[in-house]
Amino acid sequence: MEENEEFNSDFNPEDIPISEEFWNYMENYWHNNREFPESTEASLNKKADLVDGKVPSSQLPSYVDDVLEYDTFESLPSSGEKGKIYVITNNNTQFRWSGSEYIQLNSDEYFMTTNTYQNITGRKDFHNNSGNSGYAEHKLWVVGSNGSKAGIPFYSDGLGVGQINFDGAFNLKDASDTTFKPIKALSFVKDGSNDEQFLMGGGAELSKFSKEDSFVHSGRDFTNGTLIKTNIDYSQSEGAPFLLEMKGNMYYGGMVLDCKVQGYIYNNNIINANGYSTHADLTSIIALNLGGNLCFWFPRLSYWQGFSVKATTTTGGQLGSVNRVYSIDDSADPGGTKRVTISIQILATTAWANNNFLTQRGGYHTGTIAKTNFPLSITDYTGDPSTTHFQSYYGTSFHFQGPNTWYNRLDFPVHAEKLFLYQGINTIDMTLRGYIPILNDNVINWDSTNFNPSDYVTINTPQTIVADKIYEPTSAVSFKGHDLNHVNVFRHTIGDTGVVSGHEYTHYNTRWKVGNKRGGSDNTLGYAFELSINDGAIYDEKVLIQPDGNILTSNFGTASDWNAKVSQSQLDNYLPLSGGTLTSGGKIKPNGNIIIQQVEGGGNATGMFWESIDDTKNIAGVGSLTSNGNLEYLFMGWGEYPYSVANSLSVNDSVIQYKGNNIYHAGNFNPNTKVNALENSKAIGFSSGNYPTLNGVEYPYMYFDNGSTTGYVALATQDFVNSNFATSSELTNYATLDTYQLLVIKYLLVSLKYLRLMMVMKLFLTINF
Repeated sequence: MEENEEFNSDFNPEDIPISEEFWNYMENYWHNNREFPESTEASLNKKADLVDGKVPSSQLPSYVDDVLEYDTFESLPSSGEKGKIYVITNNNTQFRWSGSEYIQLNSDEYFMTTNTYQNITGRKDFHNNSGNSGYAEHKLWVVGSNGSKAGIPFYSDGLGVGQINFDGAFNLKDASDTTFKPIKALSFVKDGSNDEQFLMGGGAELSKFSKEDSFVHSGRDFTNGTLIKTNIDYSQSEGAPFLLEMKGNMYYGGMVLDCKVQGYIYNNNIINANGYSTHADLTSIIALNLGGNLCFWFPRLSYWQGFSVKATTTTGGQLGSVNRVYSIDDSADPGGTKRVTISIQILATTAWANNNFLTQRGGYHTGTIAKTNFPLSITDYTGDPSTTHFQSYYGTSFHFQGPNTWYNRLDFPVHAEKLFLYQGINTIDMTLRGYIPILNDNVINWDSTNFNPSDYVTINTPQTIVADKIYEPTSAVSFKGHDLNHVNVFRHTIGDTGVVSGHEYTHYNTRWKVGNKRGGSDNTLGYAFELSINDGAIYDEKVLIQPDGNILTSNFGTASDWNAKVSQSQLDNYLPLSGGTLTSGGKIKPNGNIIIQQVEGGGNATGMFWESIDDTKNIAGVGSLTSNGNLEYLFMGWGEYPYSVANSLSVNDSVIQYKGNNIYHAGNFNPNTKVNALENSKAIGFSSGNYPTLNGVEYPYMYFDNGSTTGYVALATQDFVNSNFATSSELTNYATLDTYQLLVIKYLLVSLKYLRLMMVMKLFLTINF
């Protein structure tokens, strides 16, 4: 200490201060006479002050609270204060108030040790903030040393123990590490895989299209054609046998498609190639080489077609196969090499065969026979073909044998224009044999001895009726007109009141009924005109000509009204009942005949015409057509030009025509040369022409005339049927549409070996310590 002369001179034993004064002197001395280094002052600024023996709470760090001492834990207040530390002096334990209870701060049981067994009930989080570059960044390690496997056990009350450990692979096993445990999860995802693959038991992948029952599905409505691509090697000379399977449907396709095609790659070709299909339009398929692979192509079958396809190759000893198809495209014929056209046989359903084919014995044919011009032999169910009851196509006839081969037989000639039945002994040409022309079943066959066409009314030729015709009350006579117009001969079949006989004129739903009106028994009321505007449901009488000559009308009053209404001068423009001349050339002779005078030049149609409701055109007419004053023909016609030959029934002195077609009569029809059968009715007949066949031989053919050539049918022979169709016994070893074979599929268990790591880590990191 430096000397202080002033201090020393003033010091004497008598002036020794007491302790309080001494420290005041010292503080005054050091504070006023000493300079402290700046570093010391900075350090002193960081010190805590002492106020009344305590450090102010504002200068205490955040982790230092008030400390309160109590002798025992039981002496602590029932409700503590947050921010204070309670010290128990009898055991030196420390507590803090949580808000509901005291929590001990310095107990060993709440500290984790590294070498003792402990039960951890609280949550422990291990945070990795060092990135994901490697395993060293992780804060929790489970280590296996000295050949031991690293692992973590799991225990659930009542369920036992399981563990996950690592020996180069992750294992989920039981407590003894001898048996593997199952794992259940929402999904299992293999690294680098996708939903197009199946996970195999050994960890490998298999395309889902390679399953034995997997089909590759095409798009819809391939308009250019269907190209099926496989990875079957077709570049080599010899290869494996293949089986192509297709199934599908289409909008206008009829039967659903079920097709199988087989073949064997051999000698740069495909041998033993054939197939079948349920769809009639698929008759062949082309196998070809594209880029060394076997492909198949066929043209479009129908609208909105779609297919599922599988191609497999199976060799001896192979337990399973995979689908070799990898693409189905809309494509025109791609060409390619080593092309082979494989024929497809069409399979018929049992129902279709029963409806379209006869059984060999005992079948009944209800439709038409599709084949023509082939020899046909028929035997009945009891006949012996070598003796009797034998029928065949023989020579120029369809032959039915009699008691023996040559006598008393019946033949239908196949070259005749009409159907004749011959009976006699000639063998081939049937000359000098008697015959009967055949019309139809249950119809009398007329000949020159009992039939004269001139005595009958025809439907399409002009005729003059020279005798009375009586129509019974149940019959009706109608004259059809244009559109819905017609004239009916009207008569009552029952009752004796109203209009009982006359004519009914119809135009759509409007009808005029005119004729004799009766009032019961034999009382006549006159000639009535009745109108219906609802198609005959209700008639309203408009005019009645009474037997005494008076006329009653619905709107013009009685006979006196008629007499008073019309004057003689007004009648000068009307034709009188006796005599008079029509200004347009018509004359009424005194004898009552009506003569219509013709013009001298050009064509002129005169007579009675019916006009449409709006009076714009004719709908029917009856009269005569002249040319330069000469009669061309009488007509009864319809339409706007009823006098036209095409629209009328026309008659003159030499011909009767209907729509321009001659009507047969005694002057132009000879029953000895014509049989009035097929021309005017529908029947079975033999054509005089020949029908070409596949082998080049031509035969006449039988047909059924229904008014058009679409009714012509062909008769197949027994020889043709036997040559072209299989018997039921020959099809014994073939599959039918009633037999549907399913492939037996065995699925391999999916291994979870490489997926367990993710599940273990997830479970491990969520454990509470």
